[in-house]
Amino acid sequence: MLKPKIFVILCIMLLCTHVLLADDQITPPRFSAFYGLSLATQTVDGDSNADRRLGLLNVGISYLYELPNKLVLIEPGLRLSNKGYKYQDDESGNLLYLDLFGKLKLNTLSFPLYPYAGMYAGYLLKAEEKLDLGKFDLEGFEDIPISMLLDLKEQYKSMDLGFLFGADIVIENRVTLGFEYNFGVLSVDDLDGNDFKVKNNSMLMTIGVLF
Repeated sequence: MLKPKIFVILCIMLLCTHVLLADDQITPPRFSAFYGLSLATQTVDGDSNADRRLGLLNVGISYLYELPNKLVLIEPGLRLSNKGYKYQDDESGNLLYLDLFGKLKLNTLSFPLYPYAGMYAGYLLKAEEKLDLGKFDLEGFEDIPISMLLDLKEQYKSMDLGFLFGADIVIENRVTLGFEYNFGVLSVDDLDGNDFKVKNNSMLMTIGVLF
């Protein structure tokens, strides 16, 4: 139960950061909401034999704070992060995390491009694996696809930790288009006797709105 408590503490720290930065802002902080598509996979001891899996559930909120020098921005936030893996067409893993993230952004000034880097801490909400068992013929029906859904949450650690980097383009000071790469630094595998280091990594394409 220790790791979920750590995640709660990080969320409280995020709230305190918002209060402290908001009081010290020359320019009021801006609220952002975004949605994205992910292409996720997993590495085992640094190598990946899995294909990337398309994730549709990537949605979040954040606050954007501009520092007095106007060159650096800080963006903390929360998001649902869809991760996983895929092996050919018959096996795929679907992992859903609640991520607490922080980004340090650079304002290029001459162009509405904001490159950034940061970190995230994720709390596992769901881990499932879908196995496609093939197609079968039944009386009166042909080529019926049969699949099995397995709950793998007990095989994964409850927390993930990693780095992220990417860039956002801001259109008309309102709409954001972004590309981001996430790579985990902790092994998320929790099987007894397994010495393999399994790490998440994903690419994320987002569209968002600034308020």
